[in-house]
Amino acid sequence: MTLNTWLAAHAASDVENLLLELTDRKLHYLTAAFLRRVWDDLPSDHTRAAVEATEAFASGRISEKELAHIRSLDLFDSGEGLWLGRADGERLDDLLGFGWSCCEYCDRQAEEYVCGALRNSGGFAEVQYALRDPDALAAAAALFARELVTWKASAEAERAEAEAQFHLFEEIVGPRWLPPERRQWRTTDVRTLARAIDRTRNFGALPILADALQEAGCEDERVLAHCRGPHAHVAGCWVVDMVLGYA
Repeated sequence: MTLNTWLAAHAASDVENLLLELTDRKLHYLTAAFLRRVWDDLPSDHTRAAVEATEAFASGRISEKELAHIRSLDLFDSGEGLWLGRADGERLDDLLGFGWSCCEYCDRQAEEYVCGALRNSGGFAEVQYALRDPDALAAAAALFARELVTWKASAEAERAEAEAQFHLFEEIVGPRWLPPERRQWRTTDVRTLARAIDRTRNFGALPILADALQEAGCEDERVLAHCRGPHAHVAGCWVVDMVLGYA
């Protein structure tokens, strides 16, 4: 994919088609990265919690059921169909028309218990089903972020946001090549550091990861430069995923 093909994709189906070959892990990280760019403009704290949960799910720290529960809370709190992927407006209205209130116990016991409003409305089931279609969800997140920027600023801002999204794509998906020596670089120290970066979002440690990779024998300047470069990093960074064996 090129920047021009990404900028030319305006409909959800067009964006989704550009993401079809990505792994689920990459798609979840892209979804979170797109929405983190508009963090302060997201509709509710539940939306922000759902973004954080998306990253936690991508790195294996929470279950699918937990993620679906947190996204369901946002569905009813914000009234947005973001986590339904391809949902049409009529179906969203049907879900929200059920009426909604959640209990504190449900918030505390997300994995063990799904409260009656979620279960009886069908919202939880709809959100959980949409989880199996992460390319549609990533496309929805990209377009939702662009809409938020456009509403707040101008139509010109949408193009700038789309360009920023493309750079996030490059950050997470990385180049098509993979250094053939990468397995030799995965020492215990390198993998431990990469895992910590993946789970804590401590991207300031990426230059340290570059040092560790170099000590392990990595002399590939493209890998080292990515870790030491001045550009912003996000959860799902392709070098971190490469070290962890996901790419």
